[in-house]
Amino acid sequence: MRFWPSIFVLILMRISQCSIVNIGDDKPIDPLNGRICGIGDMNKDGNTDLIVQQRIGSQNKLVVYLQSEGAEFRNGTQHIDLGKDGNDVFCNVGDFNGDSCPDLFIVSKIDDTSASFVNKIASVFSPRPPTRYQARVYLNGRNDNFVELPLCFKNSDSSKSDICTPYQFVDHPSLVDINGDGITDIIGFQAIMENSDKNAATNSENSFVCLAGNFQEDVHGFDLKICKQNFPVPRQVFTGFSPIFTDLDRDLSAELIFVDQEENNSSGQKKRLVVWKYKEFTDSDHFKWELNNELTVDLPNTEKSQYLASPLVADVDSDGFQEILVPICDSKECTSVSTIWCYKFNETLNKAQWRTISLDFGNQKATIYPEVDGDTRVLFRIGDFSQNGFPDLIATISLSGGMKVPLILENVIDTNTAANFNRKYELSKKPQRILQKDVQNVRLSAFFDLKEDGNLDIMYEYEGPNGPMINFIKCDDKGDTTFLKVQIFTGPECSSGQCCDPETESSRRVKIGSGIAWQGACVSIRMADSGQGLIEQGMRNALQCQIPQTSHRILHNPFVLFGLSRSPNFVEEVHLGGPRWPELGKLQKDFIRQIVPNSRVIVIPPGLQDRSANWTSRLYVTPSRLIILSILVMVSMCIILLVLIASLHLRERQQDKKERQAQTHRFHFDAM
Repeated sequence: MRFWPSIFVLILMRISQCSIVNIGDDKPIDPLNGRICGIGDMNKDGNTDLIVQQRIGSQNKLVVYLQSEGAEFRNGTQHIDLGKDGNDVFCNVGDFNGDSCPDLFIVSKIDDTSASFVNKIASVFSPRPPTRYQARVYLNGRNDNFVELPLCFKNSDSSKSDICTPYQFVDHPSLVDINGDGITDIIGFQAIMENSDKNAATNSENSFVCLAGNFQEDVHGFDLKICKQNFPVPRQVFTGFSPIFTDLDRDLSAELIFVDQEENNSSGQKKRLVVWKYKEFTDSDHFKWELNNELTVDLPNTEKSQYLASPLVADVDSDGFQEILVPICDSKECTSVSTIWCYKFNETLNKAQWRTISLDFGNQKATIYPEVDGDTRVLFRIGDFSQNGFPDLIATISLSGGMKVPLILENVIDTNTAANFNRKYELSKKPQRILQKDVQNVRLSAFFDLKEDGNLDIMYEYEGPNGPMINFIKCDDKGDTTFLKVQIFTGPECSSGQCCDPETESSRRVKIGSGIAWQGACVSIRMADSGQGLIEQGMRNALQCQIPQTSHRILHNPFVLFGLSRSPNFVEEVHLGGPRWPELGKLQKDFIRQIVPNSRVIVIPPGLQDRSANWTSRLYVTPSRLIILSILVMVSMCIILLVLIASLHLRERQQDKKERQAQTHRFHFDAM
């Protein structure tokens, strides 16, 4: 019986090897046709769906791929005909009229079709004209149809009051909740039209645009309200840095961030990261924002400061403060980055500072392939892939002239004493993720949570034989790491029976709230540190916000995900906050105690007008893979022990039978 322990050891070794080598399920996902336009839960089943732009022949339309619980995608019945517009479009999900139905916000470039042939020839020899964007809102009319709402402003001339002139934005507008009422609003910067004067106060060619959503269940006749009078007058806006809506000073109330610039005779263009913050609030129609001097800071004035890539937001060092990461390109093409500027708020000095984070590709020669749209270059996307509490980066990179593939840059400790930041990004030393054999030209790489299990997978877009295609790399097995996933939804205040109901019977269907991420909502956690994070009196802090999914397919996931590493400890405190004036108290923030790891928490905030209401939360626990493996090992042990006992028992019975037979045949000499 000595061979049984050896077999058991071999089984354990095989299980251990599989958990390291296997990065996903054996069954691959079938590729999807089309170009990624946006992501969001379109049928309120609790799974993140894909909004895809498809061009088939003369057709140009948006379709929705609905994700099931088994990470399978099916073609939904919702679609939007984009007409003859051949430009790429960018999609975002929101709720503009408060009926809890997912509406779509679509941004595209403006083509100068009115330019004459002579002007087009002349433009070849002149500087490239600035890119302008237009936006459209598609309200969910239910029954799989959308009602288009063009974004335009009425002419001040009474004789032309019926003429609606479309807004022309200098960059992608952003979806936010600017007044905290739980309804999606739109902010952006409008380009001054031709033959119009500059802003007399700031000599700016840009005008701030704020369009507020409002409660109206009937999508027909709906319109957005103008609210720009509640904000300061901006200076000249720097394009290529879309507005950010997140929390920088740990009060769980989002600030509005953008970059402006001014001409300086001695140093050229001087750039400044501007932060606007809530100053006062009366109701959703009467509020005021102002410039915050402590959070506003000048950008370092260097030769390369003109080559800024699209910014990222995350709590990089897990200290409870979010940082803004600005990759600095080595050239205009932005195929090489050696450093990242890191905006960090110093609570002790009560002011913001710039630090640098290095990128370490080892001995490899890395070429990064950005996604270029106008003046914006998207290099990286961010998420806690390793689940250790420190967000990682993903990018489309070729090493030493090889294929373009998605690669992970891990967030690790920087041991360089000369560095002014304690973290750096290093090319992952783990085995490279395996692509499908027919994938040759990857164009986009991003994190995506298949199965909604808290393990980030990889989504990539590549050039197929008949156009763009989408596929995934499943990365289910992260060892015994744990996570906490929080989703703060907008709270519907529509009348009973008029809210948008889930269109599915999925076990994860959204039974409370709208299923639409509340843009600007933030979550901070506090728990006993396991040695991986930043220790503050034996505790670890982390902060993340639900960043609006705008800015040129950045594809922020519509939830907050904290990697808890291998910590068995409960999350002692989870603080929740919404994009509201911090002085509102219980209406703006709340907290939950003692959350078990591997949990998914869905939160609904109280209505802005209902001061007696409380925050509502639901907890869903996902069993740890380590627990499942432990149960399998225990069951295997029990089976092996049962087999051993049964074999020993059978062997003993056989021995007894032989002894009885020998006893009956024995000759008794005493009887003679």
